[in-house]
Amino acid sequence: MNYEERNEQNRGYRNFRTGLDFGMGIFYILIGISVGYLRYFGTIELQKIYAYALGMLIILYGAFRISRGIAGVKEQNARKNRL
Repeated sequence: MNYEERNEQNRGYRNFRTGLDFGMGIFYILIGISVGYLRYFGTIELQKIYAYALGMLIILYGAFRISRGIAGVKEQNARKNRL
């Protein structure tokens, strides 16, 4: 059994990974919002289109991390139902 298989079978690791996905997703969304907010008040010296594009990409990545966390919760529920 290799390292990845052992981690996939470890329930504590799966719970940690799911929580990490949710937490980092929320963190990235907040960072993306703050990029747009700071650009609006002039504290970031980026062109408007670049600041908003960067903020939107960061927000989308945060949404992806949250969706990965949701998929992890669904997988954990499916494992519980199989047992």
